[in-house]
Amino acid sequence: MGWGRRLGALALLCGIGGCATGEGLMKSHGDPEARFTRFAVCHGYGCFERVTVSLRSDEVDALAGLFAPSAPDAAAERAQIARAIAQMERFVGPKAGTEHDRAGAAPLGGADQQDCIDEAVNTTTYLRLFAGEGWLVHHTVELPAHRGLDIGQWPHNTALIREAGPDGGRYVVDSWFHANGELPEIVPLALWAEGWRPARGAPPGAGA
Repeated sequence: MGWGRRLGALALLCGIGGCATGEGLMKSHGDPEARFTRFAVCHGYGCFERVTVSLRSDEVDALAGLFAPSAPDAAAERAQIARAIAQMERFVGPKAGTEHDRAGAAPLGGADQQDCIDEAVNTTTYLRLFAGEGWLVHHTVELPAHRGLDIGQWPHNTALIREAGPDGGRYVVDSWFHANGELPEIVPLALWAEGWRPARGAPPGAGA
């Protein structure tokens, strides 16, 4: 996509897509038939670019190993999820051309970069793949979460999980804050919705 078209699309994204509901994001950009042998990856800002990739059996086995043995509790499983999302990005990056994706949304970045919509959709897809394999014992995968204009900030989206059980808390899995292949931030949704971001100088995945 040329930069004239991309800038115009980004303007539309900021006005509409950036405020889209999680259901709207996944309906527009998600891959309902995703499986490890074929799934779509968003990049280029607002999922304006999509590429279909696959994982080898040894790569899937490596991911499965990150969830073995099953976590004893939800907190331990969130740590497993963080490691698995980071590893998934390292596997996918060279296949999708996103291995050099930088932290955040680089101004006027190229098609190899990802904004929060790309990250939210991709991370949700990866989480659904994990859940489909039975690797998530203590969490279910929800639709992406959104924050932004209501708290005076730029619109932002992220993947979301919920602890199992009737009173389970909800946690964001936000891979946008860091470069490709680094640990995502997993923090309570309520905290994130207030505008939370990692402390300056904190290592990836440090959380709140």
